[in-house]
Amino acid sequence: MRFFCLIATEDRLWNMKKAFRMLQQQYGDVIQGSCYSLWDVCQKPDAYAAMMEEARGCQYAIVYFHGGAQILPDFRGFWKQITAWMPAYFESSLPDEIAELMPSSGVTPEEYRTVQSYFQYADADNFAAMFLAIASARFDMPCPVPPPKPPLSRGFYRPGGPIPREEEEAVLRGAAESGRPVVGLILHQSQVLNGNTKHIEAIIERLEALGAYPLPLFTRMANDEDDKQGIKYAMGEYFIWRGRKLPDVILVLAGFSLTQMGSPGDGNKVQDHSIFEEWDVPVLQVMNTRFSKEEYEVRPEGIDSMSLATTVFQPELDGQIITVPCATQELVEEDGITRKVWVPIPDRVDHLCKLALHWANLRYRKPEEQKIAILFHNTPGNDKIGCAEGLDTFESVYRMVKQLEARGVLTTIPLQSGQDIANHLLSALTNDTRFLSPEIMMERAADRIHPDQWGQWFSSLSGRVQAQMADCWGEAPGTVLTEQGQLMIPGFLDGNIFIGLQPSRAFGERAAELYHSTDATPPYSYVGYYRWLEEVFGADVVYHIGTHGSLEWLPGKEVGLSSQCYPDICLGTVPNLYLYHIGITGEGIQAKRRSAAVILDHLIPSMEEAESYETLAVLDEALKEYYHAKQTRPVQLPQLGSRIYELAQETELLTDLCLTKEEFERDPDGAIGRIHVWMGELKQSAVRDGLHVFGETPKGKLYDNLMRLLVRVKNGSVPALNDSVLMALGYNASEIKDQPSTLFGPKTGQEVYEEAISRAREMVGQLAQEEYNPAAIAEVVKAQQFPGPVSDVKMVLRFLCETVKDKLDHTADEMKYCLAGNEGRFVPPSLGGNPTRGNVALLPTGRNFYASDPSQIPSRAAWEIGQQLAAQMLKHYQEEEGGYPESTAMVIWAGGTLKTCGEDFAEALMLMGVRPVYLGETTRVIGVEPIPLEELGRPRLDVTLRISGLFRDMYPNLIRLMDEAVKCVAALDESEDVNFIKKHMNADVRAMVESGMPEDRAVDQSLVRVYGCAPGGYGAGVSHLIESRQWTDYQDLAKVYETWSGHGYSAKAHGDVMTEMFRQRMSTVSMTIKNESTIEIDMLDSDDFYSYHGGLIACVKANSGKTPISLTGHSEDPERVKIRDTKRETARILRSKILNPKWLEGLKRHGFKGAQEISAALDALFGWDATAEVAQDWMYQGIAQRFLFDEETRKWMEQVNSWSVHAVSERLLEANQRGMWNASPETLDKIRAIYMKVEGTIEESSL
Repeated sequence: MRFFCLIATEDRLWNMKKAFRMLQQQYGDVIQGSCYSLWDVCQKPDAYAAMMEEARGCQYAIVYFHGGAQILPDFRGFWKQITAWMPAYFESSLPDEIAELMPSSGVTPEEYRTVQSYFQYADADNFAAMFLAIASARFDMPCPVPPPKPPLSRGFYRPGGPIPREEEEAVLRGAAESGRPVVGLILHQSQVLNGNTKHIEAIIERLEALGAYPLPLFTRMANDEDDKQGIKYAMGEYFIWRGRKLPDVILVLAGFSLTQMGSPGDGNKVQDHSIFEEWDVPVLQVMNTRFSKEEYEVRPEGIDSMSLATTVFQPELDGQIITVPCATQELVEEDGITRKVWVPIPDRVDHLCKLALHWANLRYRKPEEQKIAILFHNTPGNDKIGCAEGLDTFESVYRMVKQLEARGVLTTIPLQSGQDIANHLLSALTNDTRFLSPEIMMERAADRIHPDQWGQWFSSLSGRVQAQMADCWGEAPGTVLTEQGQLMIPGFLDGNIFIGLQPSRAFGERAAELYHSTDATPPYSYVGYYRWLEEVFGADVVYHIGTHGSLEWLPGKEVGLSSQCYPDICLGTVPNLYLYHIGITGEGIQAKRRSAAVILDHLIPSMEEAESYETLAVLDEALKEYYHAKQTRPVQLPQLGSRIYELAQETELLTDLCLTKEEFERDPDGAIGRIHVWMGELKQSAVRDGLHVFGETPKGKLYDNLMRLLVRVKNGSVPALNDSVLMALGYNASEIKDQPSTLFGPKTGQEVYEEAISRAREMVGQLAQEEYNPAAIAEVVKAQQFPGPVSDVKMVLRFLCETVKDKLDHTADEMKYCLAGNEGRFVPPSLGGNPTRGNVALLPTGRNFYASDPSQIPSRAAWEIGQQLAAQMLKHYQEEEGGYPESTAMVIWAGGTLKTCGEDFAEALMLMGVRPVYLGETTRVIGVEPIPLEELGRPRLDVTLRISGLFRDMYPNLIRLMDEAVKCVAALDESEDVNFIKKHMNADVRAMVESGMPEDRAVDQSLVRVYGCAPGGYGAGVSHLIESRQWTDYQDLAKVYETWSGHGYSAKAHGDVMTEMFRQRMSTVSMTIKNESTIEIDMLDSDDFYSYHGGLIACVKANSGKTPISLTGHSEDPERVKIRDTKRETARILRSKILNPKWLEGLKRHGFKGAQEISAALDALFGWDATAEVAQDWMYQGIAQRFLFDEETRKWMEQVNSWSVHAVSERLLEANQRGMWNASPETLDKIRAIYMKVEGTIEESSL
């Protein structure tokens, strides 16, 4: 009989081969086996067909997938075929997956348990006995069947093998009495028992050489309550001596989430607390890569796709610090059997051990001796110093410094406020040296790096890195932040605290290269700055302040960095603590994986409804009067309608709606209804009330408004507050929200909804007066005298009092864990995301956030929402253009994907007419299938994805799934008029073959629908060019976008240059999409939005000759998605936020950082207008009026951040100069006068 074995882990595979040889020696050819490595099969497409041909002749299958069935492409087809041929034992360590496959496996539950009793021990003897047990029970082979023989389950390891039990006490005593940092190592039992330990021994030896005391524990990981086995029990037995926890830092060399593996139950439930919290020490995840040494050196991925889940994604659930790969996998022969073993990478082992020791040493460092670097981010311009999403960086750092001082850290400057820190930075050297003489630069620098020092650093870099830097920046030290051959350090020293600016990437100095190059290295000054931090200043820890900087985006491998990668070169082995916005999880994950960061997530700013103001408030009242008159005095409607038209014209609101005078006169009631609905959207938009201060719980109305906004949509089974109030008022919430301009009695649906918001605000305010005491709920609700049911209202208010309040009150945990990290203690993990999207459970903040499981994307809920988004997009397109868009281009980011579990991706699938296939009732996606045309009811559309670099790194499974979807649709037996992917593929293949391309290559390229930046690269390039000002029109921006985006990704391609094919894809696009899923951030909050989506629009226009319909889908309320075009969305943000006095008043509480938000918003608007032409003259005029011509506001800006006044006036003048704004001569004269005055002030301060 012949067994078919497809095995995911190489040690098990090797042991199976050994087992078959043992059986052959005893039974001859009666029992044989065909053994295959899952990794090899996935890497070599041709190997699959050969494997399946061999499997056809087998009688029993052993299939082991380490981490899930989705690892194998087309698992459905594989499983269907294998189980048709033979019974199949399936193991994946995922109980729900096993349960789904059991009925179709041909293996009974009893038989499964028998096989598992052997399989779990994973050595040759047990595998041989397992095969005999199957042969005896299944095939009636007469043979003795030995019982399972458990191997040694746990113990200490030392080079050469396990330490004898009787010596373990001495090991523990030695650790306790060594006086050295103790490094706990967690090893998987199988590594030790199979002798696959070269990398472990290398780590132990290096730790000892560095002065540490290694404590290597090997154990089975899975929890076993009966036998007291598993990681939790092993740590309690081997890491404690006489009640004292020994490790100062822990290195984990095993995969998966040890919290889940070591918890009671089946290991499938996400636990509330990490297994490492009780140990309260830093925990570092040690990675290996299945690539060989030669492959690892050249592969941009760094870590293979199979290892990403087990050694990156899942360990993040436990709060591990993601480090570097310490071993590659090499093929060797032992006893005549080939196997793959781990071979250490010496420089990565050294890096890991030094990083571990630096974390451990934080526990021993006296506060007065500690050196701390605090780095602000700084996009170009002094107005942008300390930039970060939603955070008052300066006030946050001020409070950090005060806390550090209180703990004994030495300082010399009596800082008084966050504004004081900003002023000190501006008085020191910054990255913007336009107004500084060489002498002043040298005088202001925190330090200067002399040629002998930087020469030593740069000469120690590899020849390849030196050549790359020289190619970009010439000979060292280059020209960026250098003077007289010395590198300048921006920032200032405050005793043992260095407060500095992250160095400039200097894209502006290389603007011409942006058109053809995407992989610019950081300048010498950037590398030198970080080397100075570690080697001269001697930083024990570095804090990166806010979302986000540039270190983690430097060129290099995507994850699993080598010594040739620039984040690794720069940061070295300094512990990295990173303050990060909880809702921008994707980018934070990047910092974790490419700079070994420990995230300290922070709360969102408080928000409230925008409401109306100034002339918009007058218009709002006129609308209310109109609808009241419809019932009481209809004779006045014509005059009221005229008044509404005049106000809408005065405020330029008609342009938002593309509403002409003729349309208004033809159907005034319908036009007024559209204006009324639009006003409602503006008034209900959320606007920030200031910025968050790290570690500070919002107070007063900030607290109360945030409480309300956190329950604006459902939180699990807790209903939305506003919907509950509508029900209590006697209305159907869906009807009210669906029909905002319909009269419900004396009020329109919009007015009813506003009443619900007002009532909700009133009740929350009353509860606040009672300190959110649940006992006050009944009276608060009773006082409203609601005519309808109030049970839901009470439920939401109880949720506020008993759950939300407690979570918000723990916002102080941010500072608690900020300081804990500095002391070498554990920062607990928590899921990241948007709290206002029904995710109160994500709070409190201060945690080291992680992402959702990639194998469960798109989730079933995301698929439902994706279908709604697709339907609304197509409805909008049909209303605008008629018909269907043959080709659509979508921007998809990792952040949105992980926060929504793949709504954007699901939408793309739906547009193409395919749906995800889940493994039975589980949440795991294992493929796609076409939706029948009769069910779809329309053609299958062609969809091209422009993914972010982070999406590429995080979701290789989705790239493969998209590739599968495209090939699935292209292969359907359908006509081209209902299958646009097929239509375009056929046309592209014909054109490429005619041009001389081999047909197989032409077919491969024609099927690529995922494009992005180059492997190891990030961004879209457009924002860099716009900031450099070295561009003429959108055609220039499109060229850069093509260069940065023209890299194809598929099952076969990983970033292959396909610029011409990308242009071809863009030439057929008539609709572009970039969705948003939260009210916490909008498209004017970052240059990434216009760089990616605006750049896409420019690129489509340049290649197709037409401006596409460009849409944003909004799913901040997952139960009610909305669609807006980018022009209307721009208008919404300008009216509800940027020009809203509420927004400005909130910013005025935050000094320098508050004024910075203004110039940053204008820069984003300008970028959008440059790429997609979305801005109207009234927008630029309104900004000038609000922030420059209002004397009180301008004086405040000049006082706290004069650079922002300079930036705003300069950008407005540029907009006019480029023909983007048709400003009047009088307006331009006023702006020029302001610009000249503030520039003079800046020049004087630079002397």
